[in-house]
Amino acid sequence: MEELSLVSQAAAALALFTNLNSNFSQDITPDEATLLPLLEDQYGRFNIWARNVGVFASGHASLDYRLREDPQPRVLVGGLLEGLQDQLQRGKSIKGVTSGLSLKEISADAS
Repeated sequence: MEELSLVSQAAAALALFTNLNSNFSQDITPDEATLLPLLEDQYGRFNIWARNVGVFASGHASLDYRLREDPQPRVLVGGLLEGLQDQLQRGKSIKGVTSGLSLKEISADAS
Protein backbone atom coordinates (compact mmCIF):
# COMPACT_ATOMS: atom_id res chain seq x y z
CA MET A 1 0.00 0.00 0.00
CA GLU A 2 1.38 3.39 -1.03
CA GLU A 3 1.93 6.04 1.64
CA LEU A 4 -0.30 9.10 1.29
CA SER A 5 1.40 12.36 0.42
CA LEU A 6 1.51 15.02 3.10
CA VAL A 7 -0.33 17.42 0.83
CA SER A 8 -3.21 14.96 0.39
CA GLN A 9 -3.39 14.37 4.16
CA ALA A 10 -3.34 18.12 4.83
CA ALA A 11 -6.01 18.68 2.17
CA ALA A 12 -8.19 16.05 3.85
CA ALA A 13 -7.75 17.80 7.22
CA LEU A 14 -8.60 21.14 5.61
CA ALA A 15 -11.77 19.65 4.10
CA LEU A 16 -12.75 18.26 7.51
CA PHE A 17 -12.17 21.66 9.13
CA THR A 18 -14.38 23.29 6.50
CA ASN A 19 -17.09 20.66 6.87
CA LEU A 20 -17.04 20.83 10.66
CA ASN A 21 -17.14 24.62 10.64
CA SER A 22 -20.12 24.50 8.28
CA ASN A 23 -21.91 21.95 10.51
CA PHE A 24 -21.34 24.04 13.63
CA SER A 25 -22.52 27.21 11.89
CA GLN A 26 -25.97 25.79 11.11
CA ASP A 27 -28.75 25.48 13.71
CA ILE A 28 -26.32 26.29 16.47
CA THR A 29 -27.20 25.73 20.13
CA PRO A 30 -25.81 27.96 22.91
CA ASP A 31 -23.38 25.20 23.95
CA GLU A 32 -22.17 24.81 20.36
CA ALA A 33 -21.80 28.58 20.06
CA THR A 34 -19.05 28.40 22.66
CA LEU A 35 -17.20 25.82 20.55
CA LEU A 36 -17.31 27.76 17.27
CA PRO A 37 -14.58 30.32 18.21
CA LEU A 38 -12.35 27.45 19.39
CA LEU A 39 -12.83 25.64 16.09
CA GLU A 40 -12.16 28.80 14.09
CA ASP A 41 -9.01 29.44 16.13
CA GLN A 42 -7.67 25.93 15.43
CA TYR A 43 -8.57 26.29 11.75
CA GLY A 44 -6.53 29.51 11.64
CA ARG A 45 -3.60 27.84 13.39
CA PHE A 46 -3.69 24.98 10.92
CA ASN A 47 -3.62 27.40 7.99
CA ILE A 48 -0.68 29.30 9.48
CA TRP A 49 1.20 26.04 10.07
CA ALA A 50 0.45 24.81 6.54
CA ARG A 51 1.64 28.07 5.04
CA ASN A 52 4.80 28.20 7.19
CA VAL A 53 5.94 24.65 6.39
CA GLY A 54 4.83 24.79 2.76
CA VAL A 55 2.57 21.79 2.86
CA PHE A 56 0.48 23.21 -0.03
CA ALA A 57 3.47 24.73 -1.87
CA SER A 58 4.49 23.39 -5.25
CA GLY A 59 7.76 22.06 -6.55
CA HIS A 60 10.90 22.22 -4.45
CA ALA A 61 9.20 24.39 -1.82
CA SER A 62 6.69 21.67 -0.93
CA LEU A 63 6.97 19.78 2.33
CA ASP A 64 6.64 16.47 0.45
CA TYR A 65 9.66 17.36 -1.68
CA ARG A 66 11.78 18.60 1.22
CA LEU A 67 11.13 15.43 3.27
CA ARG A 68 11.36 12.99 0.34
CA GLU A 69 14.67 11.49 1.49
CA ASP A 70 14.08 11.53 5.23
CA PRO A 71 11.31 9.10 6.19
CA GLN A 72 11.33 9.72 9.95
CA PRO A 73 10.00 13.32 9.96
CA ARG A 74 7.75 12.48 7.02
CA VAL A 75 6.14 9.65 9.01
CA LEU A 76 5.90 11.90 12.08
CA VAL A 77 4.14 14.73 10.20
CA GLY A 78 1.90 12.21 8.43
CA GLY A 79 0.95 10.69 11.78
CA LEU A 80 0.12 14.10 13.21
CA LEU A 81 -2.05 14.93 10.21
CA GLU A 82 -3.79 11.58 10.55
CA GLY A 83 -4.40 12.25 14.25
CA LEU A 84 -5.82 15.67 13.40
CA GLN A 85 -8.18 14.09 10.90
CA ASP A 86 -9.33 11.59 13.54
CA GLN A 87 -10.03 14.39 16.04
CA LEU A 88 -11.94 16.39 13.44
CA GLN A 89 -14.04 13.31 12.64
CA ARG A 90 -14.77 12.96 16.37
CA GLY A 91 -15.75 16.63 16.40
CA LYS A 92 -18.47 15.86 13.88
CA SER A 93 -20.00 13.48 16.42
CA ILE A 94 -20.18 16.27 19.02
CA LYS A 95 -22.57 18.23 16.81
CA GLY A 96 -26.08 17.46 17.96
CA VAL A 97 -24.93 15.79 21.18
CA THR A 98 -23.82 18.91 23.03
CA SER A 99 -27.22 19.75 24.48
CA GLY A 100 -27.04 19.66 28.26
CA LEU A 101 -23.24 19.36 28.34
CA SER A 102 -21.00 22.13 29.54
CA LEU A 103 -17.95 23.24 27.57
CA LYS A 104 -15.80 21.83 30.40
CA GLU A 105 -17.39 18.38 29.99
CA ILE A 106 -16.97 18.47 26.21
CA SER A 107 -13.33 19.56 26.48
CA ALA A 108 -12.59 16.84 29.05
CA ASP A 109 -14.18 14.22 26.80
CA ALA A 110 -12.16 15.39 23.79
CA SER A 111 -8.83 15.08 25.58
